[in-house]
Amino acid sequence: MNGRQPPDGGRLRVVVVGGGITGLAAAWFALAEARARRLPVVVTLCEASRRFGGRIQTEIVETADGRFVVEAGPDAFVTRKPWALALARAVGLGDRLLPVTPAPAPTAVLRRGRAVPLPRGLSLVVPTRLGPLLASPLLTPAGRLRMALEPFFPPRPPSGDESLASFVRRRFGAEAVPSLAEPLMAGIYGARPEALSMRAAFPELLADEREVGSVVRAFWRRARSARERAGRAGRGSPRPAAPAPFV
Repeated sequence: MNGRQPPDGGRLRVVVVGGGITGLAAAWFALAEARARRLPVVVTLCEASRRFGGRIQTEIVETADGRFVVEAGPDAFVTRKPWALALARAVGLGDRLLPVTPAPAPTAVLRRGRAVPLPRGLSLVVPTRLGPLLASPLLTPAGRLRMALEPFFPPRPPSGDESLASFVRRRFGAEAVPSLAEPLMAGIYGARPEALSMRAAFPELLADEREVGSVVRAFWRRARSARERAGRAGRGSPRPAAPAPFV
């Protein structure tokens, strides 16, 4: 929208194809932008199915063991990226946001027909604790050692974007892609690591590599800074509650 009235004095016409979360958000922002610029606009949203929301869907399942709420698609979004929070609040859903509570059982990955727990201390695909990583049966001994050696691998000079699979393979070794990156990212993005842009999905990991030289060292540095800040605040001072990573 360039802010000018249509040549015939009529309304601007915007067509959005697809009524998933992306299409719904695009239609809402088009209307909001038109109102802000005082432009007359007609937004047409096209959706082939009988419902809006795309893959986002909540189902109530009745079984002999009770009544369960089952999320058929994405069940949360990350709060470290502020745009989804801002959109939820803008459309009047801010008071309905719920923090995701930690699961009572560890997250597991299906490997050779068996549920294998993820190693403790894993932040996205970054291992922040060495012991659980070296004891994890998800990787071969060589794969575990390769991940543990990430701080000793030099950063790649900036040369444009790359896929998540490429980044994880460079920093943590080939085994980390199918064993960790693929199952973890499928639960967040519903996409293969080869199709995920690092600049779009994880720009902070690229920044860690560029600025610190190692994503593991960057995580350790932030943890150490947080401990130092907590120590300076004093034991008697109430600590502010950490925001939920997912809502």
